[in-house]
Amino acid sequence: MRPRRVLPQAPRSAKVARTVPARIVFGIDEAGRGPVLGPMALAIVGLAPAAADALLEDGLADSKTFGSTRAGRAARARLAAAIVARASFVRCVLVPAFVVDAFTARRGLDELERLVARDLVAAARAEHDGPVVCDGARLFRPLERLVPGLSARDRADAGEPAVAAASIVAKQARDEALDAVLAPLADRFGPIRGGGYANAATRRFLRAHLEAFGCLPPHTRHTFLRGGFLDRPPVQASLGLDEGG
Repeated sequence: MRPRRVLPQAPRSAKVARTVPARIVFGIDEAGRGPVLGPMALAIVGLAPAAADALLEDGLADSKTFGSTRAGRAARARLAAAIVARASFVRCVLVPAFVVDAFTARRGLDELERLVARDLVAAARAEHDGPVVCDGARLFRPLERLVPGLSARDRADAGEPAVAAASIVAKQARDEALDAVLAPLADRFGPIRGGGYANAATRRFLRAHLEAFGCLPPHTRHTFLRGGFLDRPPVQASLGLDEGG
């Protein structure tokens, strides 16, 4: 009787379990849509689940919750650094004031945001695949027909960590850019407050600059000064745009 041939088997410890990569979710948000000074920022952040959980433990939330106090700005800056360190993908675009003006003059500010958002998605998906969540249902809903896997939601920065992270990155980038613009003027005008938004502090600075130099400062959005903003008494914020994202 011939002996039966037995094929060798790999030991159990040698078997390697197949793992499924964690899905990355991308979030898009903007900062600085409404101010009369400085750039508008749009950011995209891609987060894997573990990174999202870690950032939530670090206090991740919508950028507006941190406010404009010194402590709030410091906390936001710390989170922005943590996001850059933990995220699978981060990119932010600063749109100069003159470009915002050009699109606003033809009522195309929404179109501008959508164009930048599409470029951000293309850059992100060149490196990673994953769904995209945009903050703003009305603003970004037209992109749902053009970009597979994109959804537009209201208050997405409160429910999707990647969108909250994008809001932090965008706000931090805008704050840093505005600070760089205004820093050389501080010797002449003292601390320049108001964040560039349409409020009494920004109005006082614009008036002082106009009186001192005969012109408005660089990076002013002239299309946002309609309705006599500079002529209004400094007790009521103009345009209904308070400091925020």
